[in-house]
Amino acid sequence: MIRFVALLLLAGWVFAAEPPNLEEQYGSAAQKLIDAALTDTEGLARLRYLCDHIGNRLSGTESLEKAIEWSATEMKNAGLENVQTPLVKVPHWVRGRESAELVSPIEKPLTMVGLGMSVATPPEGITAGVLAVSSFDQLEATPRGQVAGKIVLLNPPWKGYGPTVIYRTAGPSRAAQKGAAAVLVRSMTGFSLQTPHTGTLEYTEDAPKVPAAAVSVEDAAMIQRLLDGGTPVRVRLTMEAHQAPEADSHN
Repeated sequence: MIRFVALLLLAGWVFAAEPPNLEEQYGSAAQKLIDAALTDTEGLARLRYLCDHIGNRLSGTESLEKAIEWSATEMKNAGLENVQTPLVKVPHWVRGRESAELVSPIEKPLTMVGLGMSVATPPEGITAGVLAVSSFDQLEATPRGQVAGKIVLLNPPWKGYGPTVIYRTAGPSRAAQKGAAAVLVRSMTGFSLQTPHTGTLEYTEDAPKVPAAAVSVEDAAMIQRLLDGGTPVRVRLTMEAHQAPEADSHN
């Protein structure tokens, strides 16, 4: 009994102890990393080479393989040992040509980029009226008849990447469940200079797969202003995206 009480007291002391001070534990090492980053430009040079000489690196593409080979060589040159690039199968989604344009009340190209893993539109594209919603609650509260056949613009307020990105990943299927023909998503970023931000979506099995793309913050705001002012908006979305067989790559 005495031993049991002693164990309880010891456990209570352990749980009540103050958590370790992270600054004391890692402050010195962190400062060395910061000092090195501020004085060594090698990392920036590598980033510049990767962007300028290799470019985008979608899985399944030749540019990804070039980036992997280059990265492994850089690791070896930096003195790392046992650098390996084992074979692996990867998804191979092909973007193809894509565009979006406002067709009414004025004609204007929209700055867009297709969401990763999206399906294509028909060759002639999808031209439809736009319905803008700022939340999934608003989408669910909208009668299906007002959603069916529309291009739904998901235009949530920016609350940080974590809370907002759900509209990109889950939004296309949520809108498709209500009958949407396609989906546009406000770029998942707090700031923009007409630079759309893409990423992947996640289709669900209980909804049709509809084409989906991100539009810039500025274009999403313009469409929202028109709709808020009572002006109907029509958009033509054209995407050639398709899923090719899995490709060989390297980890």
